[in-house]
Amino acid sequence: MLADAFVLKHFRRLAEGINPEAEISRFLTERTNFLNTPRLAGHLEYCDTRGKTTTLAVIQELVPDAVDGWQWILARLREPDGTGLTVKALRRLGERTGELHRALVSDPGDPAFAPEIITAADVAAWADAVVRQLASARAAVPGASITIDPGAIRAALAHLVGRQKIRHHGDFHLGQTLYCPAAGDWMIIDFEGEPLRPLEERRRKHAAPRDVAGLLRSIDYAAITVSDGVSPQQEWQTAASHAFLDGYRTATGAVSFVPESDAAFRDVVAVFELEKAAYEIVYEANNRPAWIAIPQRGLATAAAHLGPDKSRLHQG
Repeated sequence: MLADAFVLKHFRRLAEGINPEAEISRFLTERTNFLNTPRLAGHLEYCDTRGKTTTLAVIQELVPDAVDGWQWILARLREPDGTGLTVKALRRLGERTGELHRALVSDPGDPAFAPEIITAADVAAWADAVVRQLASARAAVPGASITIDPGAIRAALAHLVGRQKIRHHGDFHLGQTLYCPAAGDWMIIDFEGEPLRPLEERRRKHAAPRDVAGLLRSIDYAAITVSDGVSPQQEWQTAASHAFLDGYRTATGAVSFVPESDAAFRDVVAVFELEKAAYEIVYEANNRPAWIAIPQRGLATAAAHLGPDKSRLHQG
């Protein structure tokens, strides 16, 4: 923290090239009117003898009185009357997420941010990536059988052909937000993407619903964390998920970076929930084995949305 006005953030995993945290924060600060992310004050780069740069750190404004979004949700859910407040707040977060995506496509003259048409080749590549992530989940949990028809994945993602791929958050969950109680509003932070993925992959344009899926997975984690660690607060989870989705759809309207119909939108989100849950299975298997039931349950739920006749998940 610098002079109670700025925050200095160092990157632990360094990679040659501009870090998306610096790139996206600068774009939002200098080129858009989106105010729900901390303003970028500057960033620190290292330039080697070849002229190649590596982002070392960023300096951003300090958001006074803001609290970690994940911790705020958990604290409210543990209060007797906290569920209604959190559902309302998550609808607002859905709106802010949609507004973020709209801001990220607001300058078609910038090649790094200009939206691009999604092709059949894009969809095939994304479907293959989901299938590979599912294979990694199977390998991480040898006692579980995870079988999902790749055709169902490709059919759902086909709704995206002809829509737009955009820059997006890339690692969106409640821990990447700040809640401002006085304003009843949210700040979205940490745009560096999933740190384990290559930098170039984190900078690629992708389908906007991928961020939506990430936040829905985070809601699932919250619902289970505040219960008995196995069974979620199902009523709250359903209401919170619907509120977030409704807020997002309200904010995005008829934009070209999401499917036109609600049904197509939900199919696409389900595929990316599959991908995220499979990623979480690998993470939990390697770091927190006691939590692995959470993403396994999420994987089964997302798979069932694509059709129970096309998917099967069994924990042995």
